[in-house]
Amino acid sequence: MPNKTVLVTGATGLLGRQVVKAFERAGGWDVVGTGLTRADPAQGTLKVDITDAGAVEKVLESAANRHPDTCASQPEATKALNVTATSLLSHLCTARRIVLLYISTDYVFPGTPGDAPYAPTAPTAPPNIYGATKREGEIALLEATKAHPGLGVVLRVPVLYGSVSAESGNAESAVNVLVDAVWKAQQQRVVMDDWAIRYPTNTEDVGRVARDVVALYVDNLDDETATRQLPPILHFSSEDRYTKYGICELLAADVLGLPLSPSSSTASSSSPSESHEVGMVANKEGNDPASAVQRPYDCHLDTAVLKDLGIDVSTMSFRDWWYVIAQSSSCLFSLFSFLSFLFSLYLNSHLISPHLISHPVLPHHHIHSPHQSHQSQRNEQTNKLTNRPITSPNQTGGANSKPSDDRCPPPQRKPKKSNE
Repeated sequence: MPNKTVLVTGATGLLGRQVVKAFERAGGWDVVGTGLTRADPAQGTLKVDITDAGAVEKVLESAANRHPDTCASQPEATKALNVTATSLLSHLCTARRIVLLYISTDYVFPGTPGDAPYAPTAPTAPPNIYGATKREGEIALLEATKAHPGLGVVLRVPVLYGSVSAESGNAESAVNVLVDAVWKAQQQRVVMDDWAIRYPTNTEDVGRVARDVVALYVDNLDDETATRQLPPILHFSSEDRYTKYGICELLAADVLGLPLSPSSSTASSSSPSESHEVGMVANKEGNDPASAVQRPYDCHLDTAVLKDLGIDVSTMSFRDWWYVIAQSSSCLFSLFSFLSFLFSLYLNSHLISPHLISHPVLPHHHIHSPHQSHQSQRNEQTNKLTNRPITSPNQTGGANSKPSDDRCPPPQRKPKKSNE
């Protein structure tokens, strides 16, 4: 049987990279990725403007502008990407009987306290421009495919985290970027939201679910009865529940080994007698009414419909994923130290200065420290972590037992709680 073909738009992005990997791991798919500013044909990613009707044939939609603040400041560009391009792709795919999966967001819901969890059929009321344009994109897809059930499907997901690119760093994810906030709190006072509830979900899990949903809808494409029973909107989410401040607490304690509570410091003062407050302060007051971006309180997504389709809705443990990053860093640092020691002995035996190897080239970082120049101001535990090369953990799931400190285990995959 010949391979099926999938085209992943936004394949160079935080989620798109994992969608591509999910299809490649599954086998039986010819995967073509597209990008724009970061596309590299030499790496198998085509440079394509998805607003160009002649450039797109088969699409798995994952190129949305997902930054609420950027959406608020650039509404026209946001609408062109989230709405106009989606409408174009929807009509192109429907005309060719190609299944289109559109990645949307939990921000299509108001997130009013007491409303969550939201079912796929729950009424929408986006609280900001980002959610509004994503909802318009949903409507464009559903309108284009309403006469052809099974050709269009919306997959709503919450805030995402995962392995970031070397070019974009932690800023690529609204969760990973909180690592930078923890570092910033070592030098100055940082106020962090401790009101809105979030459900950070790993991009590898979303990539896997996207692949499984596409496979299910494609396999039923020729069965009209089956396609009419496939729901047009699906929800996927982790059950891990945090505020942004809670995430920072976890990162500070379990990954970076840094203090978070406010304290008096002279680190940035011009005189030792001058001090200022540094650290992170929890803000429990909620949205600022004057802010251009209003964020919902709780948009937890109900995954029961996805589970009923036979799709695996288990997710990685948020805490374990970050724990493994720290542990894999420790293992790699120990190995590098041992090899450096052996190499130093070799160099010394040949009367060559060991200082020639004192500055190794570290592998691709998935945690980026913005304060490498302040190493002397950190405590011993911090020094041990920040000098380690941070790499991506094995994200394939692991045993149920808690990982021991002397090895680098994969993160645990958490079973879904019952929605009943």
